[in-house]
Amino acid sequence: MAKLKITKKVCTSLINSLAAGVVPITGLEQIAVGREKELNSLLQNLNDIAEGIAAFRFIIVN
Repeated sequence: MAKLKITKKVCTSLINSLAAGVVPITGLEQIAVGREKELNSLLQNLNDIAEGIAAFRFIIVN
């Protein structure tokens, strides 16, 4: 497994934001995990739309 290099500034921003209960402004990609299937499905929908196939999707954000 490759080691990720995260700057001290991004680490501090992540920790401070999460401690305050808000969404981090930077570094969110470092903690967003397990979304590969969701993103692939969305990309497939976009490809289908580009080919003229209709698609409808609800995106619920908490």
